[in-house]
Amino acid sequence: VRTTLDLSRGFSLIPALGFAQTQQGERDAELRTTYALAAQHRTPGGRLATTASLSNSRLHAGGSLQAALSSRFRLTAADMVTLSLRSNHVSGLETAEGEFREQTVSLQWSRAIR
Repeated sequence: VRTTLDLSRGFSLIPALGFAQTQQGERDAELRTTYALAAQHRTPGGRLATTASLSNSRLHAGGSLQAALSSRFRLTAADMVTLSLRSNHVSGLETAEGEFREQTVSLQWSRAIR
């Protein structure tokens, strides 16, 4: 379940809550819960939009925590540049380490073909 709360003309909050039940073979059913909150700011005219988000997903003793920051800038009517930073921490894995962390940075240029 997700909704968008427009707090002002250029600022929105997006809370989310999710539940998923799965069952594999003869195992007991498992319930995964996900909680998330995102915020988005858009400048007047819409040339720049920045979004920050945080989500937490739990299954038994394990789960994941994800954070992201993304900024999109419209250079021209056809060209857009996006910078994204992401961090992910997963725990409770059935591996020797039991967890992993990753961080990614990406820069993207896109052009609309009309």
